[in-house]
Amino acid sequence: MLVSTEGGANFTDLGIVLSTGDPLNCDAENGFFAGVNGDFYVILDRERRFFYFLFDNYSGRANVRAWRWRACRLRIARSPPAFVSRYYVGAWTEPGIGGIVSPIFPVAVS
Repeated sequence: MLVSTEGGANFTDLGIVLSTGDPLNCDAENGFFAGVNGDFYVILDRERRFFYFLFDNYSGRANVRAWRWRACRLRIARSPPAFVSRYYVGAWTEPGIGGIVSPIFPVAVS
């Protein structure tokens, strides 16, 4: 995560805010992904209280139906990475670094 207080002229590196908690699987059946978070988006909520991180997930012990859109959030007044929390089974309880996560929009087919 980077932040700029100079309109993008210079940035301060605040560190990594999100990493998978699952080990790489080089034998993954899909043949393309060994385990990654990808297609990353950051959205500020309407009340300007949280940044929401939306991302694909292609890792984990679960089957393909458990893959797809995942979410994390960061309260604007806090500093990452310690305050990023992952969405897991209906609550923002898991850490951004190494935590587990459940899909907010699971895939319908393999």
